[in-house]
Amino acid sequence: MRVLSLNPAALPLTTAPCPAGLLIEAISEKALFAGAAALRENRLLPVLLVSRPAAGEEEALKATLLRLRGAGFQGPVLVIGAAADQTAVLLNAGADDVLLWPASGADLMARLNAVLRRIHGLSSAEVRIGAMTFHLDGRHPEVGGQPVRISRREYEILQFLVLNAGRVVSKAAIYVALYSLSADPPFEKIIDVYICRLRTKFARDLPAGEVLIETVAGRGYRVPAPQTGLQDVTLAEA
Repeated sequence: MRVLSLNPAALPLTTAPCPAGLLIEAISEKALFAGAAALRENRLLPVLLVSRPAAGEEEALKATLLRLRGAGFQGPVLVIGAAADQTAVLLNAGADDVLLWPASGADLMARLNAVLRRIHGLSSAEVRIGAMTFHLDGRHPEVGGQPVRISRREYEILQFLVLNAGRVVSKAAIYVALYSLSADPPFEKIIDVYICRLRTKFARDLPAGEVLIETVAGRGYRVPAPQTGLQDVTLAEA
């Protein structure tokens, strides 16, 4: 899961700040606001993680959240390490969830997964598509109960496709979801490389004739609609 953090060095976690399956990227407030309007139409945005405000800075954090939502950022926002008496204020200002202090890496991962499920209409943390089971908690996907080992970036691309299951998404939309607001993004062609790797890895384990990632000529990629997990995905085609 890709997460943007305004100050990752200050994450107030009682254990390792980056659990397996979680990619935390630092971003400045200036860069975030500069890109917010451009990302307005993309609902599959990375999660924004805002660390515990220092004493006396609660109003500044509230103002930042209000300004961010006003600028058009529609992605999920989680505030970690806030005081209990600030929860209602921060939720009303635009946060999707508030994780109180003290918090562990496991707490953070569980809340991030819960926010993701809620925003995208997911009924569980597992999505079944054909013979594949996709886990939203960062574990490797499975075919026939056996894990298919994929890289973190491959996981993020597959997650994007799973959250859009049954719909066509363009290469450009996948690129934005993975690299929007990154300081040094690669060329867009990298998406084709990752898709090819995913197909190769799953081809070894999927039943004969089953296609997980379909290419729709001139439009993009699509995975089949799921049997379980997704309730009502209403994302527009990218």
